[in-house]
Amino acid sequence: MARPPLLSQGGESAPPKRSARLNAYTSTRASARVYFFVFSSSFGVFISVTGRNNGFSLIEVVIVTAIIALALTLAGPRIGAGIGRLELDRSAQSIRNFIKLGRVQAQRTDREHYVVIDRKRDVITLLDPEMRPLRQEELPSSVQIMLDSSLDLASIAIAPSGIVRGEPIRLRGRSGDLEITLQ
Repeated sequence: MARPPLLSQGGESAPPKRSARLNAYTSTRASARVYFFVFSSSFGVFISVTGRNNGFSLIEVVIVTAIIALALTLAGPRIGAGIGRLELDRSAQSIRNFIKLGRVQAQRTDREHYVVIDRKRDVITLLDPEMRPLRQEELPSSVQIMLDSSLDLASIAIAPSGIVRGEPIRLRGRSGDLEITLQ
């Protein structure tokens, strides 16, 4: 339990008693703080007179930077592989979407449509029966089109009945290969 403060003759509370050693230490620290404040403020560094440090020290900043760099070094290849896999999957989905759109257009017009894949320019194009482009999309540069033939173009014919004819298409990316089945 805490004791109530002692009352002096005037009814006010008396200052707490300190030892001589504690008073000397406190006064030395206070004068050192004021001197440090005056010295550092002349160089443009602002430090609190109370001695509290409101910022980070250089060693703390260096340690945190090193930890972040280490984490990125360990996670970087995994992130890159994940992005490569996403680009590969997105390219395959684009080709599948072109085939689906070609199937819808072929059934709607009751005429055959074509999906042309240009390996040289990395472009997918949907053509109508008069060979006019209906839609065109460029694949990411990290994805390569692998064809069985030595030609730079591959065509996929889509009949009005929904039958798809063409050679299989393989895509190669940073994370591996992916074969697209024509359905």
